[in-house]
Amino acid sequence: MSAIASFIRFPKSVLRGLREAAVPEDESLGGESDYFYDFIDENGEELEFYGSGYTIVTLLSFLDENGVKLMKSEYDDLVRYMYEKREELCFVFTSSHRSEYCEKLDRNAFSESMLRDYYNKFNATNETEIGTAMLEGIQCIRESLESIDDDSVVYLRIG
Repeated sequence: MSAIASFIRFPKSVLRGLREAAVPEDESLGGESDYFYDFIDENGEELEFYGSGYTIVTLLSFLDENGVKLMKSEYDDLVRYMYEKREELCFVFTSSHRSEYCEKLDRNAFSESMLRDYYNKFNATNETEIGTAMLEGIQCIRESLESIDDDSVVYLRIG
């Protein structure tokens, strides 16, 4: 099973619609219609496609342990709802995250070996090149945060 991480910027004004699109509509003759991905395509802007969702989740845990708290926001109810309805792990990054953490995400502040060792311990693996991917993940997160303004959020989907 693979997990893909992608960063999608949405205007805050469409988040209610995202929530509504999470539940497929029941069509009387043809079964359910799922407009979720159409909603994302029509209302969101994909910022980054970052391959491994497992790497990003591990990176978010590493950052959290090091004072960069990106896994919580004022949209935690939406995050829980999306997990309930779509079984989709997601996080919502906000302008508060941008102002508080963007500068702390300088990839020069982290070493490949530090990130590799954390990943291997966290996942009970022995990946030798994972530190590079983790550094790339830091860059993706920073660029995503930089794209946020007061009227938008970044929705990180892992699935």
